[in-house]
Amino acid sequence: RVPPPPDRISAIVEASACALRRLKPTLTCAEARVLLVAQFGEEEGGVSDASLKRIWKEGGVAQPRGRQPSAKEVVTHLTGGGGLAFLAAAAAETGAIETLGSAVLAHAQHVASEQSVAPPPMEAGGRDEWGRFTGDYNRIVRGEYVRDPRLASDIVKRARRDLTTLSVLESTPAVIGGKLLAMGLTPLLTERRGFDGLEGPGGAWLAAAGGTAYKGATLDKFLGELALVNAGEVLWPTHAEQWARVTAPWREHEDAPAWLRNIVYVDATQDPYWTHAYAVSGKVSRVNKVMPCLTRVAMMGGPGVPLAVETHAGAVSLKKELLPFLARMESVLGQGELGRLTVIDAEMATRALLAALAGRPDRWFISVLKGGTAKAATLGDHGAWLRYRESDLLRELAVTFSDPSTPGEPLSLRGVEMVREGSRNPTSTLFVTNAAVEELPTEQVPTAYLSRWPHQERRFRDARNGLGLDRSHGYGGSNVTHVALSTAQEKAAARVVRAEASVVAKATAETEAAKLLATVQKEQRSAARAGVSRAQRERRKADRNLASAEKEQQRLSTTPREIYVRDTTRDSIATCSKLTVLMLLEHALKEYFGNLHMEARTFIERFVHLPVTIRESKTQVIYEISDNPRSPEDTARLHAACAEVRRRKLRVGGRRLWFEVAGAAGSTRRID
Repeated sequence: RVPPPPDRISAIVEASACALRRLKPTLTCAEARVLLVAQFGEEEGGVSDASLKRIWKEGGVAQPRGRQPSAKEVVTHLTGGGGLAFLAAAAAETGAIETLGSAVLAHAQHVASEQSVAPPPMEAGGRDEWGRFTGDYNRIVRGEYVRDPRLASDIVKRARRDLTTLSVLESTPAVIGGKLLAMGLTPLLTERRGFDGLEGPGGAWLAAAGGTAYKGATLDKFLGELALVNAGEVLWPTHAEQWARVTAPWREHEDAPAWLRNIVYVDATQDPYWTHAYAVSGKVSRVNKVMPCLTRVAMMGGPGVPLAVETHAGAVSLKKELLPFLARMESVLGQGELGRLTVIDAEMATRALLAALAGRPDRWFISVLKGGTAKAATLGDHGAWLRYRESDLLRELAVTFSDPSTPGEPLSLRGVEMVREGSRNPTSTLFVTNAAVEELPTEQVPTAYLSRWPHQERRFRDARNGLGLDRSHGYGGSNVTHVALSTAQEKAAARVVRAEASVVAKATAETEAAKLLATVQKEQRSAARAGVSRAQRERRKADRNLASAEKEQQRLSTTPREIYVRDTTRDSIATCSKLTVLMLLEHALKEYFGNLHMEARTFIERFVHLPVTIRESKTQVIYEISDNPRSPEDTARLHAACAEVRRRKLRVGGRRLWFEVAGAAGSTRRID
């Protein structure tokens, strides 16, 4: 008998078998058959081992002959952190994290090699019989501290530490960058201060970012070592350079206005911190208090790219510090058009500062005139009104400042006035700039200034609401002489002297008024009584002023003559890592999620909490991110983002990144 011909395997089954093998090169015949049967049924999908091997050989996905190295897959199941995988993809595509790691390593090696003051050597007998440091040795090494030496500033610790023993010098750029990324990701996973929250279950989610799930103590030690080498000196220039390069297409695409490639925004924000020490303070508008705070002076570039941030203890007057800050930022911005146009808040727009900004060659600025500066300006050469947006009008005019006390030419600037048409309370907004009309047309002046909110103010808000910018890092500092206290005490003493003289004068006037009342005629007594009452009121007012002045003098006499100045070295480094994560998130939303506009807090709630399974082999890293059945819209976005990452064929350490969405059934898989 002639046996019947075998059933021919359909083309779609062969294609599916090859696709499964490409997705997982170590897939066995038994595993492939289970998947094919689940898809096509037992009759069509039950392909034999010999047929599968033939199909794979013809498709070019068969394993080569001979003994193969172990390709065991490492599977990690995480109850959350799915959205962090997209940040890992953004870091791989931009190279931002490893670039920061390389810069920090080179800087740390240079600082350690240039250390000029050797720390005190350990003498014989520095430890007791149990290996513990003795009290005598600790006093020699630490010096005569009144406070706990661990609370000293990092510059003091730097002089007492042998920098060549730091573990950061033995790390690779990838490890340093991974720890920097973990520091920035911590606020996305926990609301607790510092890195304490990583001890909870959410700390394991750091593994979804493509690195190690570091413990909080590890990151604390790492941050301390970065502060010892003052890594912020190299972190911020590197951060600014790479993100100015990465975001250049965002600023220069065909739909972007011309001023977007030139503009930078400069402003300051205050964030409070709580301490028992008598510390430098400032007005924190968010809590409406004068209290110890850190002031962050930030420069944002283009479409909201944080280029550099300087952290100061207490309040900072940008009216005095703006020009030095801009001079320091020249080296950070480097060559190019970025930084040619500077937008500053109306609070900084004083006549002297406007004159200094107008004198910078090849640099433009835009600000708004308010308060006393606006009242001191002379307006002239009004142009015709132009339609702007839906219900606003614009017109050109000339703004002139003349100071009688200062000889020379008056300051003349170009002004653009904006009013709301048909408003019941018409109030004009006066923009000033030194850019010519040919360089910056009329309608672009208010547009560029009003872009402060989406490109700068919103960045501050998003970074606080989700990225932990409102939380400070570091606990060191130093007590310095309160130089303003002596001046305040002198003023208080002078006020007491004036108040005492006023009391004497008012008491004498009251006595004279009483004598006059006793001697005047009957028809004049009414006016005399009024004079006595008035003199009594003036005397009582003088008494109250004297009591207030003496109380203020007493308060200042008990005020400490030293004030605590917090060390901001660690906070500056942590701020850089947080803003790096902010830019990675922005890159993922723009490039993978189709230019999706979403706040950091919303991204955390919708995507970061999604479970994920990570399958790692020698050739690829597979992220199986669970979907959210409660939100079909977010699930569709997740599918599109995974497809976009796959299309870009990203690699990390030579391994291919593969993203896919696992449904409700996929989330129940267990470790093989």
